Amino acid sequence: MPVQERRKKLLAALASGTGAVLFYSSAALLARANGQELKEPGAIKKAMMWSSIKMSTMSDNSTQHIADMMIQGTVMGITSLKKTQSDSNGLLDGEVNALLEELISLEESFEQRLKAFL
Repeated sequence: MPVQERRKKLLAALASGTGAVLFYSSAALLARANGQELKEPGAIKKAMMWSSIKMSTMSDNSTQHIADMMIQGTVMGITSLKKTQSDSNGLLDGEVNALLEELISLEESFEQRLKAFL
């Protein structure tokens, strides 16, 4: 299969995870209801992430490498979410915990879909 076709399939697999949009909308509404705003990463952090991605793909821009990078980020996110959950010692609000569980499940499904591109 041509490289371009594999990349299109990779992006389509991720785009089909519309649960992410619903999750972030729910999280934003819950945060606002509790007087908080969700924060985006700062400009410096975004620039550092972008530079890292560009450097990594400069030497290898294959679909497999891109999928591998995305899996690594997804696994780091899952690990962070599970640490947050265990560190809370069951003290999270029920709605917050439900959203946390939903995001973990969503990230795990992304990981499984990405593995098909390795």
